[in-house]
Amino acid sequence: MLGQESKRRVSKGIPGKIVEAWFKHEFLVVTSEFLLQELQRVLHYPHIQRIKVISENEINKFVHNIINTSQLIEISSVIDVVKKDTADNQVLAIALDGQVNYIVSGDHHLLDLGDFRGIKIVKPIEFLNVLDKVK
Repeated sequence: MLGQESKRRVSKGIPGKIVEAWFKHEFLVVTSEFLLQELQRVLHYPHIQRIKVISENEINKFVHNIINTSQLIEISSVIDVVKKDTADNQVLAIALDGQVNYIVSGDHHLLDLGDFRGIKIVKPIEFLNVLDKVK
């Protein structure tokens, strides 16, 4: 579980509102070992750390919380749709194997697809709007 300080840092802006909705069980997160490793890597990026200073301990707690509150799946599909950033194909495979309705991303390679085999690929603000309509 995230400590109070972590919750304050996460709960700002659109991504924070999505995380809060997730913690309230308004939707299910599907993930994989690949995405968890990617998240840990990205949270260490200097431009992310400039926005929100997140300690190694907080990152580990956050990832542990994700593991405990999401559906962790094994990837079986092999996808080769995104040519410019092949790691994005893993995201598509996770979404397909996890039978999700949405991929929420800021990655332009994914967003340019619009959807993938019936899975909508949306920006965080668009997903937040979907959540607001469901309430």
